[in-house]
Amino acid sequence: MKISFNKKTIPSNEAFKYYFFKTYFEDTFDFKGRMSRRRYWLGVLSCAAFSLIIAGLYFMLVSDLKAGATRNIITAFYSLLYLWLTIGGIAAAVRRLHDAGKSGGYFWIVLIPIAGPVWLLALLCRKSPFPTPSDEPDDIVRKGTKGMIVTAVFLLFVFIPASGVLYWNLPSVQSTMGTVYYNGRDYERAVSCFRSAAEKEDVAAQYNLGVCYYNGQGVTQDFVQAVYWFQRAAEQGFAQAQNDLGSCYYNGQGVPQNTDLAAQWWFEAAMKGNEMAKGNLSLIPGKVYNNEK
Repeated sequence: MKISFNKKTIPSNEAFKYYFFKTYFEDTFDFKGRMSRRRYWLGVLSCAAFSLIIAGLYFMLVSDLKAGATRNIITAFYSLLYLWLTIGGIAAAVRRLHDAGKSGGYFWIVLIPIAGPVWLLALLCRKSPFPTPSDEPDDIVRKGTKGMIVTAVFLLFVFIPASGVLYWNLPSVQSTMGTVYYNGRDYERAVSCFRSAAEKEDVAAQYNLGVCYYNGQGVTQDFVQAVYWFQRAAEQGFAQAQNDLGSCYYNGQGVPQNTDLAAQWWFEAAMKGNEMAKGNLSLIPGKVYNNEK
């Protein structure tokens, strides 16, 4: 006897809620029951798109935040969100294994090197041996899923790469990459990264670009350019740039020698705790940091 079921569909605007939100947020700790192959993999697709968007937003947000309470709170929230999604994903996999006729314990075969993940993937793709579908109507849900799939694929292959491009163009990221290249003695790439970030007013990159010009690393040695970038960083309150700019004035490198301006910039740096600047002030008669007001 052929068993017939009442077909149930969901509107397009509820497809994402059905396949992703209900699976990963409402049924997060549900390790019982069954889940059809269709619902499981559409949920995985939706979760992948959602996770990558959140990851992109997180890294773009915190990359320009200094260490502190705000950054720690955002990072904690981000970590808890992914822990929640991980638990929901394991629960969904266990229910899918049940629907494939296996115990949920089979999930742990993923710990077997190489063969384990392949075996688990095969089980998660296995057709259900049960004569009746799982208690959700997802095997016969059709309406609304095409739009969700198109949206998820668009996010994975268009929005995410675009976000990556935006992320790598953030001045703080370019400045960090410049430091990595500089420490690896790849000075030409370091200068390229520093310049891109410095032109976007990243103070650390401005100072580091000045250092490259001062030392002739990755560029032809040019004290005038070094002073230019030291000045831009110094005017933003970067203590080391203020100290080095003072040294340029003291030695007449890239600018006419001017001990008054040297003392002024050294004092500014010393006020921020720069030990080199405090020592440099002793080079100018009558300029002692502890007695300056």
